[in-house]
Amino acid sequence: PRKNIKNIRGLEELRVHGSSRDLHMCFKVGVLTIYLFYLSNKPPTLL
Repeated sequence: PRKNIKNIRGLEELRVHGSSRDLHMCFKVGVLTIYLFYLSNKPPTLL
C-alpha cells in the first residue's frame, strides 16, 4: 500500500506542478530558438 500512496502523491504533485513545468519547457524552447536565431544571424566567431 505504501507504493500506491506514493503513486497517488506523485500524481497530485504532477497535477499541481504540471502547468509550471509546461511554462518552464516553453521558456527553454523559446530561449533555444532565440539563441539559434542569434547564432544564425551573427557569424559564429566566438565558436
